[in-house]
Amino acid sequence: MRRLLFAPLILALSLSAQADTTTLILSRNDLEKQWQYRIISFLNKNQIPKIDLETSLSEKHLNQFIPDIFPYYDQLGIAITVPDGYGKKGSSKSRYIWSDYITKLVNKYPSRFATATNGGTNKNWLDQRQGKHSYIYQLEQEVKSGQYFALGEIDFKHYMSNEQCSKGKYHRHSEIALNSELGNRIFKLSSDYNLPLLIHLEAEDKQFLELKKMLTRYPKSNVVVAHFGQLRQPKKQQYFNPLNIEKLLKENTNLFFDLAVGQPNRKYKCSGANLDKTITGDTVLWETKNGRQTTKIDKEWLYLINKFSDRFVFSSDFGGSRGDLRKFLKKKVNTFELIISDLPLEAKHNISYRNAWRLLTGREWER
Repeated sequence: MRRLLFAPLILALSLSAQADTTTLILSRNDLEKQWQYRIISFLNKNQIPKIDLETSLSEKHLNQFIPDIFPYYDQLGIAITVPDGYGKKGSSKSRYIWSDYITKLVNKYPSRFATATNGGTNKNWLDQRQGKHSYIYQLEQEVKSGQYFALGEIDFKHYMSNEQCSKGKYHRHSEIALNSELGNRIFKLSSDYNLPLLIHLEAEDKQFLELKKMLTRYPKSNVVVAHFGQLRQPKKQQYFNPLNIEKLLKENTNLFFDLAVGQPNRKYKCSGANLDKTITGDTVLWETKNGRQTTKIDKEWLYLINKFSDRFVFSSDFGGSRGDLRKFLKKKVNTFELIISDLPLEAKHNISYRNAWRLLTGREWER
């Protein structure tokens, strides 16, 4: 993979007048050096570092948790975080206003953070608006500036979480076709600018058929699908099994998955699907014994993750109203470490930071 150099400052200043125009202070090369030094600092302590490739932070989160959370990041081994941001206050279905506070965060703490674009979870994107006031138009203009290392998580197919369901946040139950006009524009951005594209795509059979076609259509894109093995509507998600996913990974070297998934025996209550006594939990990766999921990964899935250890990444998937960041991260890191606990050391290093490093920089990790 090769990276495009930063565009001239004049290009960044020519973005939509309604968007903020903060630019990165350090060059891409200097930022990568800072990340490299930080990763090495963990390795020198015999601690496997993690790059958190998919998470969302609001301005409120920054005020609440940054920089006080930093010692806890260090304790958990989180070396680099790649947060996407939310639109500015006043954004709506008809008018999206781009935020630049993530760029400011990276400027202030360049060794700990990398820039991702604003995420595609807003009403303007979900309503598929177009034109100069739309999320998709501003995303395209922002990416041209060269300021970003990742296309922040973008919803295509999204079920409500248990929390969203209980609070009646029905707008989060969304479906946008990957092969739609706007879907093609998103994939083209990833392809043209060699940026990892993080998407939320429930593993329904229909969505995975579309995904296969898009990966073939855009072979230079690098697509990271969130929440590997999270099946909340099993009757609609029968394609997702070890044999099919192995074939999919083998045929599409530009496909990656994150491992921000549920702990053993977590139930999905929104649709009632997991009221079925035969369903042990909404994440199928866990081994099942006596009708309960254990803290071990099922042997077939463990084999697959090890065989394709160059295709999985760590993510925490914070965001929205998830509460205290410290408690959330502890739970996510604990679950992640259970998933990789029985993998060889090489695979642990690949999944924890090397794969994300390659996606962010376009280069293999070299100490």
